Amino acid sequence: MEGVMQKLCLFFMVLSLIAAHPAEASLINVSGSVTGTWSADTVMVLGDTWIDQGSTLIINPGTQIRFTGWYKLTISGELRAVGTVLDTILFTRAYPTEESKWRGLRFNAASDNSVLEYCRVEYAKGFEAYPEVRGGGIWIDHCSPAVRHCRILNNYSHNGNYNGMGAGICLNENSFSVVENNHILLNLADSGGGISIGSGSNAVVRYNLIENNTANSGGGGIYVSADAEATIYDNVIRGNYSDGYGGGGINLWSATWLYGTSSIIYGNLIYDNVATDAGGGIYSRYDASQIYANTIVANQSGRGAGIYVLTFSNLPPTLYNSIVWGNIATTDPQILLDPISGSIANISYCDVQGGWAGLGNIDQYPAFLDTVWLDYRLQWGSPCIDSGDPNPTRNDPDGTRGDMGAYYFDQSAPVRIAITPHNAPITIPPAGGSLDFTLRGANILNNPLQAMIWCGVTLPSGASYGPLLGPITINLGGGVTLSGIRTQAVPAHAPAGLYTYWAYASVGADTSIDSFDFVKQGGGGDHQSGGWDNWGESLAQISSEVLTVPQSHLMASVQPNPFNSSASINFHLPEGSAVELRVFDLLGRPVEALLSGEWLEPGWHRVTLDASSWSAGIYIYRLITPNSHLEGKLLLLK
Repeated sequence: MEGVMQKLCLFFMVLSLIAAHPAEASLINVSGSVTGTWSADTVMVLGDTWIDQGSTLIINPGTQIRFTGWYKLTISGELRAVGTVLDTILFTRAYPTEESKWRGLRFNAASDNSVLEYCRVEYAKGFEAYPEVRGGGIWIDHCSPAVRHCRILNNYSHNGNYNGMGAGICLNENSFSVVENNHILLNLADSGGGISIGSGSNAVVRYNLIENNTANSGGGGIYVSADAEATIYDNVIRGNYSDGYGGGGINLWSATWLYGTSSIIYGNLIYDNVATDAGGGIYSRYDASQIYANTIVANQSGRGAGIYVLTFSNLPPTLYNSIVWGNIATTDPQILLDPISGSIANISYCDVQGGWAGLGNIDQYPAFLDTVWLDYRLQWGSPCIDSGDPNPTRNDPDGTRGDMGAYYFDQSAPVRIAITPHNAPITIPPAGGSLDFTLRGANILNNPLQAMIWCGVTLPSGASYGPLLGPITINLGGGVTLSGIRTQAVPAHAPAGLYTYWAYASVGADTSIDSFDFVKQGGGGDHQSGGWDNWGESLAQISSEVLTVPQSHLMASVQPNPFNSSASINFHLPEGSAVELRVFDLLGRPVEALLSGEWLEPGWHRVTLDASSWSAGIYIYRLITPNSHLEGKLLLLK
C-alpha cells in the first residue's frame, strides 16, 4: 500500500478548499414533488420536497440547492447528483443563520441506483423526537445509495433525550451503502458524529477522511450500533471527540452476544481522537470484531486511550498486526481490558507501547516516517516491518511477510522513495507560489547502490509534466536512508485545478514512486512557459537515532480543527520545561504568541486561542521547548 493513507488524507484536505460553484444567472424555485433535471445555477427550495417512487431527479454539476427553511428532500425514487472534482453540487441553507438550517437528504426506501458524487452537504439539522431526529446531512433507511467523493460538514443530530445519530451520514435500518472517498468533518450528533450505522445495516466505509466530528455519547468519528455490522478500512480517522460512553475515533457496540453481529476494521490510521471516558481511538463494547492492520496513535482518554474493551470472556475482539503507540490516558493508556464481565481480547503480532503478553507482540518504537508532518508510514529499519502475522488475513503485496500497522513498506524495489508534503493541505493562489516537501530515498539492501531520482507533476488535464527536479544520481550505502527538504515553485500561468506531485527512484528496471496532491487556483496559461523552479537541500544521510524512542517526545492536537473563531491547542510535555507556543501565517509572519517561555509541569496542557479577529485561512502553530519542537496547521473557516 504505497502511501495510500497519506494520499487519502491530503486529497480530501485539498478537496475541502475547493470553492463551491458560484451562483450566476439562472434560478428556479421548487417545492413538493420533483423530477427531471436541475441544471440551473441555483435551486431555491421553498418547502418540503420529494422524489416519488418510480421518478428520477438528475442534478447537474455546479448546481447550488439552497433550502430557505427547515425543509427536507425525501428520496423514494432515484436521485442522481453527480458533480465533478472542481464543479461540485452544493446542498446548503439559503441564509447564514441558525434558523435557516434545513432538514437534510432523506433516502427512504429509495432506488439503489441513487448516488451522491462530488457533492457538498452542509448545515442540515435534526432535533425533533425519535426517530425523526436521526440523520443530519444524509439519512438512509431500507436502501443503499452510494455516497462518494463528497464533503459533508457542519451537520447536526441531537435532541433532549440524546436520540440523535449520524450527523454526517446515518444508515438508519437495513441499509447497505458504500461510503467511500468522502471528507466528513465538523458534524455533531449524540452517537456517531461523522457516521452512524444502525440496526440491520451492513455498510462498507472506505477511503474516507473523517475528522473533527463530535458525539455527545459515543463514536465521535463512527458509531456501529446494536445489530449492525460494518467493514471499515483504509480511512483516516482523526481529531474526533466523544463524551459519554466513549470511542473518540470508533465506537463498536454491535452486541455480538445478543445478535451475532460484528465488524471488520483494518488498514485505518486512527490518531489524535479524544474520549472523555474511555477508548480515545477505539471503544469496543460487547463486540467481537476483527481489528487488524491499523495504526492507532496519539489518542487521548481517561481510560484505555488506544483501545478500550468491555465484553464477556467468551466473546473477545481480535486485534493483530496493529501499532498502538503514544496514546495518553490516566489508566492503561494503550489498551485497557475492563475487568467487568471478565473482559479479554485476542491480541497478537502488535507493537504496543509498554508491552503486551501474546504471540508475536513487541514493544519497540515504530520509527514513523515524519511525525512533525503527520506522516505515519514506516521508515526502513522499523521493527514493525515484516513482523506481522505470518498468515495474515490480507497479504503484503510485495510478497514479504506482513508489516504491522496501516501501511505496507514496499520492498518490491531496492530503493524506496518517499515524499512528505509540509503544511498540507496545499493551495497555490492564482498569482503562483511554492510548496515544501521532504524527499527521502532508502536503500533496503545491504550492498551499496546508485539510484536515479526525479520529480514531476500530473496536470489537471491528466497529462504529465517534468522532470521538475533531476534526474539526479545518488549513491546509497547498504541500509542507508538519505533525506532533504526541497521547495517547488508553481508559476502563476499554471492551469487551475487538482495536481499530483510525484517522485520516482529508479535502479535499473526497478522503480519506486510516491506522490501527494495540491490545488492551483486561477491561472490557465501554458504550463510549459517556465517558472517551475526547484531548490533546497541536497539529500543527506539520516541519523540512525530516528529509529529509537525520542528522548523528548512532544504531542499536540487541536480541537476543533478546522474551527470557527476559537479552538483549543492540547499538548503533552514529557518533562517540565519552558514552553513557547506561537501562531504564524503561511508567509511566516507572527500572528499571536500564546505562550512566551512560561514554565509548565509534565503532562497535558490546554491553551485556548481566540481567532475572531483573524481572516479565514491556514495558520501554523509552533510549539517549542529547549529539547524539542513541533509544528501543526490551523484551518480557520468563517
